[in-house]
Amino acid sequence: MGEMRRRQKWKRNVFAGLIYFALLTGIIVVKEGARVYPGGGEVEILKDGWMWVQSDGTEVPVEVRDRVKIGKGEPLIIKNQIPEEGGHGMSLSFWSTMESVRVWADGELLYEYGTDTDVDRIWNHVYIPEDKAGKELIIEKICPYSIYAGQIRPVIWGYYPEIQYFLMNRYYPDYIIGQLLILFGVFLIAASLLMKSRHFPLKRGLYLGLFILLISVWICSETRIPVDYWGINSMRLSCTILMIVPIVYLLFIRELTEGSTRRDYHIVLSIACINAAGGILVTLLGLADIVDTLYPTHIVIFLIAGFIAYSWGKEWKRTKRYKDGSWYNVIEFLGTVGMIVSIIAEGIIFYVDEYRSTGTYVQSALILYILILTVSFFKDAAIQADQADMFARELEESRMKMMISQIRPHFLYNTLLAIQELCYTAPEKAADTIVTFADYLRSNMNFLKEEPLVPFERELKHVENYMEIQQVRFGRELKFTTDIRCKDFYVPPLSVQPIVENAVQHGIRGCPGGGIVRLVVENRDGRIYIITEDNGVGLDTNLLGKSEGFSAMENVGRRIEKLLDGEMAAESKIGMGTRITISFPYRKGRIDESNHSR
Repeated sequence: MGEMRRRQKWKRNVFAGLIYFALLTGIIVVKEGARVYPGGGEVEILKDGWMWVQSDGTEVPVEVRDRVKIGKGEPLIIKNQIPEEGGHGMSLSFWSTMESVRVWADGELLYEYGTDTDVDRIWNHVYIPEDKAGKELIIEKICPYSIYAGQIRPVIWGYYPEIQYFLMNRYYPDYIIGQLLILFGVFLIAASLLMKSRHFPLKRGLYLGLFILLISVWICSETRIPVDYWGINSMRLSCTILMIVPIVYLLFIRELTEGSTRRDYHIVLSIACINAAGGILVTLLGLADIVDTLYPTHIVIFLIAGFIAYSWGKEWKRTKRYKDGSWYNVIEFLGTVGMIVSIIAEGIIFYVDEYRSTGTYVQSALILYILILTVSFFKDAAIQADQADMFARELEESRMKMMISQIRPHFLYNTLLAIQELCYTAPEKAADTIVTFADYLRSNMNFLKEEPLVPFERELKHVENYMEIQQVRFGRELKFTTDIRCKDFYVPPLSVQPIVENAVQHGIRGCPGGGIVRLVVENRDGRIYIITEDNGVGLDTNLLGKSEGFSAMENVGRRIEKLLDGEMAAESKIGMGTRITISFPYRKGRIDESNHSR
């Protein structure tokens, strides 16, 4: 049996791996295939004949994609001969990254960019007059950043419309993908906000939508399509996104796994936040440009990639979701691994290739990873919605049972008899007790129609009404004290009163001479503690939830766990009394019920 199970897992993993790599290959092929120039134009890449003019005037042969050793702010001067063929409308086009540019033909300045304005990443299009054919061409570029200084990029020669057509075919597919992802990210954020009251995983949807939105803007900014991002420098925008994305992804992971409770998660999240805040701060103070923060940002990204790999590895071993899940769960895991591997590989290539990597592999892996996360998100959201509907039905049944249990015939009969006796001995007290009893019954009926959570003050009032009625019945044998240190939170209706009733019925009633019931509420270390204790006869805590008399206690514990992520604990000693403690995270005001079934 064990061998068969291992064989099935192996087949599942192989099948999932094949699907993942087929999808990844398909995305790369589609992206690259869409870039193929259809032919028929006059576009040519000028590869040969380039000379680098050094500072002392020496000319050194260089090739396209070479990188010469110059410092930031030093001019890179390269020269070549303008092709003889051509005619009216011929142009030169080349890409520059944060560089000021000047172009001469036969000693005449034809083009100038960035000498008196802020520089960005742009395509430089230089019109070449017919009389300059065969003449000397000189290109000067000055970059204020050492990371991009000295790069010799391809120069395209041809008719301007043909060059534009070539560039659009080359880079537009990635831009379209980025734009579609932007729309989808906005849609996911809007859907999460609009459906938060329908048990939609709000925070997970918001973080995933924001992650998709930031990645898609980054993809668009890296496509070499000249787009105006509301007047924002595209290079600085890209650097800012690289600092923020790790934070958003870590927050998303917090909603997806249980690893966020570990100390190392908070350390990594703090490092990412410090890097982003530090980079933005030094830029605003003018101490450095945000482009100069690429080195520490890349280090942080590599660190987070390693941490995510470690965390998902532990998650794989810990949860049945990946151990015994379907082939899709394995694809989800492989998507994370593929993203991490592509980030690390692309980072290595970027630095080995002297900062000229285009990000093709990491973009493809991220696009596939986003698709996988999105499908997984909506699949889990559908499961959570079904679970939430089921829980809502169970909660309604539970509340109905609880309400019925509060209106037992013997309780009504005994209370009415006590009021009857008061009518003869203390008419005014009888009148007050009737008002209290009516309020108690009204609360029971109202709780049936209430939301799953009500203000604690209302529950406390219900408890006080109940104990006032019982003190009328038992007189001096029953004492009730409270120590309420916190009230600004919500609880399920009929969650404290049944526990107090249990203390009276199973603790004090069987105790010779009566006893004391004490209710304590406090906020300690970010958690609410509701403690009900008595000095009665005590009980066997193993009976809780098993005996008919204690079914209400089990009902309360289940609702506290489901609605408040809390717990209920019982302590008791025969002959000494019982303590019931409810605890749950403190959240001021109403709790977002969309996350109860997370």
